[in-house]
Amino acid sequence: SLLAGGTDVVNFTVTRAGTLSASVNWTSAESDVDIFLLKANCSLANLVAESAGCEESDTVESDESLAKPAVFSTTVTTGPYTLVLLNISDTSESATYRLEIN
Repeated sequence: SLLAGGTDVVNFTVTRAGTLSASVNWTSAESDVDIFLLKANCSLANLVAESAGCEESDTVESDESLAKPAVFSTTVTTGPYTLVLLNISDTSESATYRLEIN
């Protein structure tokens, strides 16, 4: 669940370098969900506090378009990452994500 105007984070570790493909989909075509990738292990509290590695300027890749689903592909190295989901809409959404490394 992604609350209206809410943010959620998915922390994960990349164990081999490659190309990371991310896809996030949600229920309503009228809603806008943006996604961001950070090369750090970030909590919601880290994002709010703009802790080192968890600031907007630390974004590795993003999809801020109105497209549904939100997608991106980027080269990654080993280490911790955080996928940030931001529900821009005033409607709560049921969202799913898929991360794949090739």
